[in-house]
Amino acid sequence: MSFDKAGTLTLGRPLVTSVVTVDETVTADEALSLAASGELTRGTLSPKRSSR
Repeated sequence: MSFDKAGTLTLGRPLVTSVVTVDETVTADEALSLAASGELTRGTLSPKRSSR
């Protein structure tokens, strides 16, 4: 455990406690999947295509 400069106590590992989507056609699971993929295009929910 550690404290950051603002005094927030952390355990050193991120934890998602809730997911709220603005677009009702996207489920929380879909949003998490897109975020975890690292393929999100800024400002959209469309995965970007890689030329690799």
